[in-house]
Amino acid sequence: MRDCHIADAPRNDKYKIFMLKIFKSFIFVTFLILLSSCGYRIAYHLPPDISSIAVPILKNETYQPGIEVPITNQIITEFLRDGSLKVRKKEDSDLLLSGKITAYKRNVIAFDPEDTDEPIEYWLYLRLGFVLKNLRTNKVLWKISNLTGKTTYFVTGNYSKTESEALRDATEDLAQKVVERVVEFW
Repeated sequence: MRDCHIADAPRNDKYKIFMLKIFKSFIFVTFLILLSSCGYRIAYHLPPDISSIAVPILKNETYQPGIEVPITNQIITEFLRDGSLKVRKKEDSDLLLSGKITAYKRNVIAFDPEDTDEPIEYWLYLRLGFVLKNLRTNKVLWKISNLTGKTTYFVTGNYSKTESEALRDATEDLAQKVVERVVEFW
């Protein structure tokens, strides 16, 4: 009996090597499938004559100075990330997205339980109004007066943020909503 097992050993090794190659191939194909699904986004079907947008600096109607430039820049960054429309100068664009920041609010939503006068969590809220205009036809496509971006943040503890970090989060939320509205319009 021992001789049979010894004689079968080379055949078992070949089988194990064969199965290992199949397993490695399976892992590689699975990896490629997962890799190809990364970065998935919905493809929007814009009209053929619409390929670019201009986004001038927003007007700031709040008492929070200097927020118009970073918010505008984040909207432009989000259009670049999305890739559905190219961002260009007004004279070279098919669309114009103009707007104004109408609200910047920061409210306390939680206090320190040991010191009820000490805030520990805030809610930051931005509101914008926008007009989307087709520059080729000079037609206003839509107006919206209350698009919002918001976030909550802690000012103490492991997950604490500064107000400017929270503003960046609310701005990113808002910019994503702006781009979704524009590209989903069609």
